[in-house]
Amino acid sequence: MNDNSYQDLMIRSLTELLEPGETLQYPIYGTLLEKKGKHWFGFFGLTERFLLITLLQGDSKEIAWSSRVTLDLASVAVKHCLFPGQRMLTLQFREGESCRIRVSSRVVGIPQQEKNLNGFLASLVKIAVRSC
Repeated sequence: MNDNSYQDLMIRSLTELLEPGETLQYPIYGTLLEKKGKHWFGFFGLTERFLLITLLQGDSKEIAWSSRVTLDLASVAVKHCLFPGQRMLTLQFREGESCRIRVSSRVVGIPQQEKNLNGFLASLVKIAVRSC
Protein backbone atom coordinates (compact mmCIF):
# COMPACT_ATOMS: atom_id res chain seq x y z
CA MET A 1 0.00 0.00 0.00
CA ASN A 2 1.17 3.53 -0.64
CA ASP A 3 1.78 6.19 2.03
CA ASN A 4 -1.74 7.58 1.65
CA SER A 5 -3.51 4.22 2.01
CA TYR A 6 -4.85 5.06 5.49
CA GLN A 7 -5.99 8.45 4.28
CA ASP A 8 -7.71 6.85 1.27
CA LEU A 9 -9.40 4.27 3.52
CA MET A 10 -10.45 7.01 5.97
CA ILE A 11 -12.01 9.20 3.27
CA ARG A 12 -13.72 6.26 1.55
CA SER A 13 -15.14 4.71 4.74
CA LEU A 14 -16.44 8.00 6.14
CA THR A 15 -17.85 9.15 2.79
CA GLU A 16 -19.92 5.94 2.63
CA LEU A 17 -21.76 7.15 5.76
CA LEU A 18 -22.91 10.42 4.17
CA GLU A 19 -26.54 11.03 3.32
CA PRO A 20 -27.47 12.93 0.12
CA GLY A 21 -26.58 16.62 0.43
CA GLU A 22 -24.06 16.12 3.26
CA THR A 23 -20.35 16.90 3.06
CA LEU A 24 -17.58 15.21 4.99
CA GLN A 25 -15.77 17.72 7.19
CA TYR A 26 -12.46 17.34 9.03
CA PRO A 27 -11.76 13.58 8.76
CA ILE A 28 -9.25 12.42 11.40
CA TYR A 29 -7.70 9.24 12.77
CA GLY A 30 -8.06 8.50 16.49
CA THR A 31 -8.74 5.93 19.17
CA LEU A 32 -12.19 5.44 20.70
CA LEU A 33 -11.77 4.53 24.37
CA GLU A 34 -14.37 2.45 26.18
CA LYS A 35 -14.93 2.51 29.94
CA LYS A 36 -13.91 -1.15 30.21
CA GLY A 37 -10.38 -0.30 29.08
CA LYS A 38 -10.94 -1.49 25.54
CA HIS A 39 -9.92 0.75 22.66
CA TRP A 40 -10.71 0.90 18.97
CA PHE A 41 -8.58 2.54 16.29
CA GLY A 42 -10.67 4.34 13.74
CA PHE A 43 -11.67 7.32 11.69
CA PHE A 44 -13.89 10.20 12.73
CA GLY A 45 -15.48 12.96 10.69
CA LEU A 46 -18.22 15.54 10.92
CA THR A 47 -21.18 16.78 8.98
CA GLU A 48 -23.20 19.75 10.16
CA ARG A 49 -25.33 17.53 12.42
CA PHE A 50 -23.55 14.19 12.79
CA LEU A 51 -20.36 12.62 14.09
CA LEU A 52 -19.29 9.91 11.66
CA ILE A 53 -17.36 6.96 13.10
CA THR A 54 -15.66 4.06 11.35
CA LEU A 55 -13.77 1.63 13.61
CA LEU A 56 -11.08 -0.78 12.45
CA GLN A 57 -10.70 -4.45 13.36
CA GLY A 58 -7.64 -4.39 15.65
CA ASP A 59 -4.69 -2.76 13.93
CA SER A 60 -5.80 -3.99 10.49
CA LYS A 61 -7.37 -2.07 7.63
CA GLU A 62 -10.62 -4.02 7.93
CA ILE A 63 -13.71 -2.03 8.90
CA ALA A 64 -15.35 -3.55 12.00
CA TRP A 65 -18.14 -1.03 12.66
CA SER A 66 -19.49 2.28 11.34
CA SER A 67 -22.09 4.68 12.65
CA ARG A 68 -23.60 8.16 12.51
CA VAL A 69 -24.16 9.84 15.87
CA THR A 70 -26.34 12.91 16.21
CA LEU A 71 -24.31 15.84 17.51
CA ASP A 72 -26.66 16.79 20.33
CA LEU A 73 -23.84 17.75 22.67
CA ALA A 74 -24.11 18.97 26.25
CA SER A 75 -20.36 19.65 26.45
CA VAL A 76 -16.97 19.04 24.87
CA ALA A 77 -13.74 18.79 26.88
CA VAL A 78 -10.30 18.78 25.28
CA LYS A 79 -7.32 17.91 27.46
CA HIS A 80 -3.66 17.56 26.55
CA CYS A 81 -2.21 14.11 27.21
CA LEU A 82 1.11 13.16 28.73
CA PHE A 83 2.60 12.60 25.27
CA PRO A 84 3.26 15.74 23.18
CA GLY A 85 0.78 16.25 20.34
CA GLN A 86 -1.89 14.02 21.85
CA ARG A 87 -5.25 15.17 23.17
CA MET A 88 -8.18 13.49 24.87
CA LEU A 89 -11.65 14.55 23.72
CA THR A 90 -14.65 13.88 25.89
CA LEU A 91 -17.99 14.40 24.19
CA GLN A 92 -20.92 14.49 26.56
CA PHE A 93 -24.19 13.97 24.72
CA ARG A 94 -27.51 15.23 26.06
CA GLU A 95 -28.76 11.64 26.02
CA GLY A 96 -26.73 8.48 26.39
CA GLU A 97 -23.16 7.87 27.43
CA SER A 98 -20.21 10.12 26.83
CA CYS A 99 -17.59 9.36 24.20
CA ARG A 100 -13.81 9.58 24.70
CA ILE A 101 -11.46 9.84 21.73
CA ARG A 102 -7.67 10.09 21.93
CA VAL A 103 -6.14 11.88 18.96
CA SER A 104 -2.67 12.82 17.79
CA SER A 105 -1.87 15.90 15.78
CA ARG A 106 0.45 13.89 13.53
CA VAL A 107 -0.30 10.48 12.03
CA VAL A 108 1.91 8.68 9.50
CA GLY A 109 0.00 8.22 6.25
CA ILE A 110 -2.51 11.00 6.97
CA PRO A 111 -0.84 14.27 5.94
CA GLN A 112 -3.91 16.43 6.70
CA GLN A 113 -4.33 15.14 10.29
CA GLU A 114 -3.11 18.26 12.12
CA LYS A 115 -5.07 20.69 9.94
CA ASN A 116 -8.23 18.57 10.11
CA LEU A 117 -7.85 18.00 13.85
CA ASN A 118 -7.84 21.74 14.50
CA GLY A 119 -11.02 22.16 12.43
CA PHE A 120 -12.62 19.09 14.06
CA LEU A 121 -12.02 20.48 17.56
CA ALA A 122 -13.18 23.99 16.70
CA SER A 123 -16.37 22.65 15.10
CA LEU A 124 -17.21 20.42 18.09
CA VAL A 125 -16.72 23.29 20.54
CA LYS A 126 -18.90 25.57 18.39
CA ILE A 127 -21.63 22.91 18.16
CA ALA A 128 -21.56 22.36 21.94
CA VAL A 129 -21.83 26.09 22.64
CA ARG A 130 -24.66 26.43 20.12
CA SER A 131 -26.50 23.49 21.74
CA CYS A 132 -26.51 25.14 25.16
